[in-house]
Amino acid sequence: HIAWNHDAWDPAAIPRRPWIAPAYFLRRAITLVIGPAGVSKSSLMIAYGVALAIGEPLHKMKPLAQCRVMIYNVEDDADEQRRRLSGALEYFGKTPDDVKGKIELISPKQVGTLLRRESIAETGESKLVYTGTLISLERRVAAFKPDILILDPLVELHDIGENENTAMRAFMADLRVLAIRHNLSVCLPHHVRKGGTAPADADSSRGATSIIGAVRIVLTLAGMSPEEAAALNIPDDIRCQFFRLDGAKANYSRLIDTEWFVRTERELANGDTVAIPEP
Repeated sequence: HIAWNHDAWDPAAIPRRPWIAPAYFLRRAITLVIGPAGVSKSSLMIAYGVALAIGEPLHKMKPLAQCRVMIYNVEDDADEQRRRLSGALEYFGKTPDDVKGKIELISPKQVGTLLRRESIAETGESKLVYTGTLISLERRVAAFKPDILILDPLVELHDIGENENTAMRAFMADLRVLAIRHNLSVCLPHHVRKGGTAPADADSSRGATSIIGAVRIVLTLAGMSPEEAAALNIPDDIRCQFFRLDGAKANYSRLIDTEWFVRTERELANGDTVAIPEP
């Protein structure tokens, strides 16, 4: 089926883009955040989640309003996520009561795969099928009604070969349909390919090019290089605590300029410490 329209229109009557945070998160679209292992992707997603829930900026990311945030994390259990949330809340001068009912943490009980490949015995071919985890997740999305859904990390959400363009295109299309159906933004932290840590380079993403083609916003994270540390007068022995965020793809806005973050260690009320990315 197709739709068409050749009538005149009033430019002033066109609805504005449904930004949650301009240039970062848009309803009915996917934001991809790529970076090497250990660069603090998950910690930054937690900090963004808190900022969105309380409606306050984190560096240049400025929510237009308070949001409901759902974080589906395959790698960290609920307790570890709460540790990171506690540190991020402390940075903003907030407590868990301030985000009660606004942030929901989701962890798989066993395998976190949302889409898997299933063999067809009769033909020897295979098809992609939704898992029970995805069905349960979408039911919870429908009940909680988040403005943004963070699925962390992309590599753990499927068992498809990441370089399979056709299969990955289908999976990304399913995530985009999920975003459209529930009028939310989907955020996907993702790894870079080996040696691909160039700031602001969307092609440094690991896997099929169809991943980049399916998203509307790409942000990159990269550690501070020796040359950058020297230019910014950062001692080399603490350089590893700094990382940068850059815009690499922006279909509906200007590219985000470089932002620097530093990992700071905060002590929690239980005596644990947690590293939090701060501007």
